[in-house]
Amino acid sequence: MKEKELSIKSAAMINVIARYSNIVIQIVANALLARLLSAEDYGIMAIVQVFIGFFILLSDMGIGAGIIQNKTLTSEDNNSIFSLTVYIGFILMILFLLLSFPIAWFYNNDVFVPIVSLLSLTVLFATVNIVPNALLMKRKRFKLVGIRTVAISGLSLLVCISLAYFGLAYYALVAQSLFMSIVTFMFNISSTRLKFIANFKLNAINKIFGFSAYDFGFNMINYFARNMDSILTGKFISSAALGFYSRAYNLMLYPVINLTHVITPILHPILSEHQDNKEYIYEKYIKIYKLLSLLGVFVSVVCYFAASELINIIYGPKWNEVVPCMAALGVSIWFQMTASSCGSIYRSLGSTNIMFRSVMLYVPIQLVMIIVGVWSQNIVTLSWSVSMSFVIKFFIEYFYLIGKAFKKSVIRFLILNVPEIIIALLMIGAMILFRNMQWNNIYLSFLNKFLICFTMYLIGMLVTRQLKYFNILIPAKFRVKSFGFRMKRKATDIN
Repeated sequence: MKEKELSIKSAAMINVIARYSNIVIQIVANALLARLLSAEDYGIMAIVQVFIGFFILLSDMGIGAGIIQNKTLTSEDNNSIFSLTVYIGFILMILFLLLSFPIAWFYNNDVFVPIVSLLSLTVLFATVNIVPNALLMKRKRFKLVGIRTVAISGLSLLVCISLAYFGLAYYALVAQSLFMSIVTFMFNISSTRLKFIANFKLNAINKIFGFSAYDFGFNMINYFARNMDSILTGKFISSAALGFYSRAYNLMLYPVINLTHVITPILHPILSEHQDNKEYIYEKYIKIYKLLSLLGVFVSVVCYFAASELINIIYGPKWNEVVPCMAALGVSIWFQMTASSCGSIYRSLGSTNIMFRSVMLYVPIQLVMIIVGVWSQNIVTLSWSVSMSFVIKFFIEYFYLIGKAFKKSVIRFLILNVPEIIIALLMIGAMILFRNMQWNNIYLSFLNKFLICFTMYLIGMLVTRQLKYFNILIPAKFRVKSFGFRMKRKATDIN
């Protein structure tokens, strides 16, 4: 099967193999690093990563999404846009280098000067990688991207662990970031064979500007909203507190990113081919939404009730302060896993203007909740505030996506979630009923909680007849035909 002919299901399965191979590598590596590095080491890097992410967003300007969406770009256009990003990359690298001194002053810590100076190279290579990465996705080279991701991630983590073992602390994390950005660019540029043109043509940018402008505005505002908790925690509480909070936040993101991003990265390249057929995109999306929602409800309940076991297994006992933060943030996983898919659908519809309107309503609410959490000087309170802000975002996001972009009934859409609520209540009830069970072994304790949750989850799935939504991941000859229903294949089913 040629990669350009891949359906959503086929592309997702390739992404599954790459993504979950990468998860195994990252979990093992992070378990080792958590025992070699301190909370302050992670806190320092968490602060710097916020500013790196901002500069990368600043450089993108919606260019990547615009390249994928526009089907009329020529090779010359692609080379011109790539050349522009080279100039932007060098400018932003210099600006980021100069920013090292204000950052060190703001956080009253001179260690930020050498760290930010080194990571200015990451800003450069991440910027010049925007176009080649977008072209690989546009050409549906998902298998190649998957192999690249696993290989480079594994090698970069090996470099990081080696340096951490020899006591280089946060510089080990710096080296990991540098290694990934440089090697990823080298891999991508060799795969796309883009050429630098000193006198590039600006009319190539004009072809994608209308679409990209709203996408850029959304990403910028949303980025600061999502990262303001790290900026303020590092400043007004402490780097160590941020280290603990960031460990919980990053662990919470594992299922959000690694379950959702199996599907979402390939939605825009594939569904953008049908941007004039909203009904087609809607039918496809509802099936994907239900799958993400059913996975999300299970992970949310497990992460809340087994937070202590997860933290101790992955990070070790010295990170016990992270447990209540993880439980609080775990509540939001269900809502984040579904809402994080919205961006790809907005872009597929060409409705980035509506996406921008949604973030303008949501961001002020999120900022208020973050400020309340930081004001409390307690990272557990902050975790609950951030978690609830994600729940609110879910309702705002789908008000705009379903009601404004698709012009469908939001109430009918929300009713689709009733089975998940029933399943969640069954799982929560069972966990409360068996809450007094004690296990001396942390691994047996986690296994016990997982099995209780899974048993009730499976019962709930059977009672509410939701197993059919998992059939899109299974070859037709193996699909479920029992439990009171029979799947009928339609022309609109995901291939």
